[in-house]
Amino acid sequence: MATGRMWLSVWALLAAEQLLHSVVCGYDGNEVAFDANGCVLPYSGTLPDLYPVKTYPTFGTTWNVTYHNTYKVLYAGCTNGKNCSQAFVLYQCGTIPPSVAGARAIQIPVSKVAVADTPVLTFLELIGSRTAIRAIVDISYVSSMCIRRMFSLGMINISFDQATWGLNYVDLASQGYTVAFTSSYLPVSDPAVLFREDKETSALGIMEYVLFTALFFNREVVAQQSFRDIQLRMNCHQALVANAPKVKAVFLGYANAYGSYWVKPQGCPNYYCDLFSYLPPAIAMLHWWIFSLEYKTNQLSCASNSL
Repeated sequence: MATGRMWLSVWALLAAEQLLHSVVCGYDGNEVAFDANGCVLPYSGTLPDLYPVKTYPTFGTTWNVTYHNTYKVLYAGCTNGKNCSQAFVLYQCGTIPPSVAGARAIQIPVSKVAVADTPVLTFLELIGSRTAIRAIVDISYVSSMCIRRMFSLGMINISFDQATWGLNYVDLASQGYTVAFTSSYLPVSDPAVLFREDKETSALGIMEYVLFTALFFNREVVAQQSFRDIQLRMNCHQALVANAPKVKAVFLGYANAYGSYWVKPQGCPNYYCDLFSYLPPAIAMLHWWIFSLEYKTNQLSCASNSL
């Protein structure tokens, strides 16, 4: 029942967001209308602010955004909110893309994206944009049963560059992709968009990437609600262990198919150090993976995005 209620809430928010972008009043009192793809229909006056709901990072430091009447300027690959390595003009379909120095223009809402790393998939699912996922690097690392089903049905293809072990940008560009979410440790060229959640120093900074992802789909409303829900749960955990005995971390470690890795505590601040404030250290890392996996399997119903 909890899962059903959650998705009723998500779909209600998506419906409200659709209504929000179906009709907007112009400065002259006339309505600005949109077609089924979110494109602005012909309008003779000066277009008003098409984005009445705006979202900005509060905890995150690796991206930023500014809003304008018909477009957003997104900065990605930032360090402490500055020195950003990428800039994008996300302009509304049906409008003329503005010229912003050093920024690549991307028409929104996008209809398809490629994904290099599995964490991005969860954020796309959380905002109801699962069906926009059309290309990934390797299905074997994907735990979402819904996405695995899409792959089995031929709805998602493999895009792999043997030389870089990442997405094949040349093929993606030739297929009309304008957005390919990729990590900072992989080579970057168009249509790559840096997804640097791993460089955030706090858990909530990572979770704010649900807001980052929503910018490409005009789904700020549902993303904000999703983030608030996550923040409430994390704050609840933090309150429960507020009086627990404090344990000093000597080291952190994890293991995968390629071997074991140790993370020295002097590497803090970072998100896994931050997680120790939410749970007793002995289970902090274990809980993080369960928390992440929970959204990919138990919480998300395949029926939510037509699958």
